Amino acid sequence: MVAVQKALRAPGIEAEESALNVLYAAREKESRIHELERDNKFQLAIKAARSDSERRDSLVSRQRLSFGIVFGAALALGAVSLLLLLLLRGQRRQAAALRAQALIDPLTGVENRRRFVQRVHAVPATSRPPGSAQHASMLVDLDHFKRINDSGGHSFGDLVLCGEVDCMLRTIGTQ
Repeated sequence: MVAVQKALRAPGIEAEESALNVLYAAREKESRIHELERDNKFQLAIKAARSDSERRDSLVSRQRLSFGIVFGAALALGAVSLLLLLLLRGQRRQAAALRAQALIDPLTGVENRRRFVQRVHAVPATSRPPGSAQHASMLVDLDHFKRINDSGGHSFGDLVLCGEVDCMLRTIGTQ
């Protein structure tokens, strides 16, 4: 039957059919190439989008890390500042306590000789209005106090000193 069909065909048709088959194959090949190019462009676009997404994720990750470091450093700096402030306050309290210990007698609670000398040197530097009261300073030395300590003991000597100070404070007041 194929032989009959070939016989019925005209001789120029085979050449034309062959040319059409070649043209068809070329178009199929070209169509396949365009399809592959489209697929490649699509794959490249997907890869570019993934790469861009990874780059953005990396940037966000670095920004979060930077923020965490800065926030942590700020917290640490705040904690250190607070500790320094607390230490400074404690040091000031300690300095005030030491000053008081250096200038006030712990037994009697009145100012000692060192504070007396400071006050005497400070009097001329203070200005007072005309007609105001004059300054007075008093330094007390109990005669023969060593005999009291030696005969009655240090506890008795401490009682005598405290009694003397109480009597003077009631009589002349403070300052």
